[in-house]
Amino acid sequence: MRISTQTMHFFRDGSLVRAYAVSTSRRPPSNLKNSLGTPRGLHVITERIGAGQPPGMVFKSRIPTGRHFDEYALPPDDDSGGGDGDGDGIRSEGNSANNGAATLDRDRCEDDCSEGSGGRNRAGGDDEGNRNGDHDRKGSGGDGSDCDEGNGGGDGDGDNSSGGEGVSGDDRDGGALITSRILWLGGLENGVNRGGEVDTHDRYIYIHGTNREHLIGRPQSSGCVLLRNLDIIGLYEEVRAGDMVMIVD
Repeated sequence: MRISTQTMHFFRDGSLVRAYAVSTSRRPPSNLKNSLGTPRGLHVITERIGAGQPPGMVFKSRIPTGRHFDEYALPPDDDSGGGDGDGDGIRSEGNSANNGAATLDRDRCEDDCSEGSGGRNRAGGDDEGNRNGDHDRKGSGGDGSDCDEGNGGGDGDGDNSSGGEGVSGDDRDGGALITSRILWLGGLENGVNRGGEVDTHDRYIYIHGTNREHLIGRPQSSGCVLLRNLDIIGLYEEVRAGDMVMIVD
């Protein structure tokens, strides 16, 4: 994934499968906890969440609420932000990807949302709680204290959201929701995006759907990587826990 172009390319066995428009953080890229920036570097998909849910389903603490995003009364969008372009992406099956990179944002992801080398780890199936290697640090589920664990309460994207049901805790984010599917990311580079104050997984950084599809291609999240709902559903079916995601500037 490439932050500068707001794009992600999905590779399998070194061949490009598909390119996606995405939205990353409206703040500068950052790996630091509470920065609300999209983290950079090599990551792995640690969990896949949302199998079988209809497009537009809203998630709270990674649990489907039973409500479509159209059922929520939300503040208006801040219709400002960057542009579209080309970038690099997720690698699957064989993971011999070119210098692709996949940018992750936290759907205020650090708040509710908050990838080594080698082939695909297919263990776990749908909605798996499996981690790749020694990434078994935190369970899924959750009590609402998502993302950088700090401010309790909400789902949304990015560090420490504290909003309401499925809503970003950052008022400036215009009521962003986590929708359709969630791919929870974990960092693979110690001291860069893993461990201490730079741990992507503990920041609850996801790739997920959004209720603000008309803003895809512009920076708009609080750390997570946002896709259109049908795009994240299609991507979800193509990837497994253990697939790698590279995020670059």
